[in-house]
Amino acid sequence: MRTGAGWYLMSLTHTLPCVFLEEYSVGMKRLLSILLLVFSVGVEAYDEGDLKKLKANKDCIKCDLSGAYLAGENLSYANLSFADLTDANLDSADLERTNLTKAKLEGTSLEWVNLIGANLEGANLIGAKLFRADLIGSDLTKANLKGANLIGVNLFRADLTESDLTNVELWGAHLIRANLSYAEVRFANLTKANLWGAHLIGADLWGANLTNANLAKTNLKGAQLYGATLIGANLMGANLTKAKLKKANLTNANLMEVNLTKAYLYRAVLDGANLTGTIVCRTIMPDKSKNSSGC
Repeated sequence: MRTGAGWYLMSLTHTLPCVFLEEYSVGMKRLLSILLLVFSVGVEAYDEGDLKKLKANKDCIKCDLSGAYLAGENLSYANLSFADLTDANLDSADLERTNLTKAKLEGTSLEWVNLIGANLEGANLIGAKLFRADLIGSDLTKANLKGANLIGVNLFRADLTESDLTNVELWGAHLIRANLSYAEVRFANLTKANLWGAHLIGADLWGANLTNANLAKTNLKGAQLYGATLIGANLMGANLTKAKLKKANLTNANLMEVNLTKAYLYRAVLDGANLTGTIVCRTIMPDKSKNSSGC
């Protein structure tokens, strides 16, 4: 039999790690339980009652549907004004003529969705995913679309007056006859977008990328295009009266019959641009000289 203080200390050093490991294991189990609870709440934060209400009669004003899975659902003509659809999945859903006035759609997935004629006035669509969505004739007046993905969307005749499209991806988007008057379109990517006949009066396109975009017949009166990239863009017949094009890159752009009356082009790049029939009247040229030859 081993006795004495030495043996006692030796047995204690062997016992302590076991006690520590047991307590550590219990603590980890508790922590994992808490994390699972938090995660489950974050994933399904919507109100079950509100979801049932929506599916029953499509009338769900101010409903909490955040994180809900509604992909492929038929919600046409539904009333979802002021509803919270944050991080919800509505891919390929039918939202034709749905009322989403001031709805919360931040981070919501709306890819390939039908939003023809939908009312999204004042809606929060920050970071929303709208890849290939159909928004023909939709109302996006004063909507916040900062950082949203709108690649390939159809916004034919859509109303985006005073909307915020800062840093939005609009590559290859269809914006024929759309209204973007006084919209914030700073640093947006509109490469190869079709904006034929669109209204961009007073729009802020500071630093926007419009490479190879179609801007024929557009109204850009008073628009801000500081540092914008318009390489190879088609601006035939566009109205750029009083537009600010300082440091804009218009290399190889088509400026045939463009109205540049009182436009400001100081330090703009016009290399290879087609200026046939371009109207210049009290226009500030790239070298800062005033050209009134077309008055």
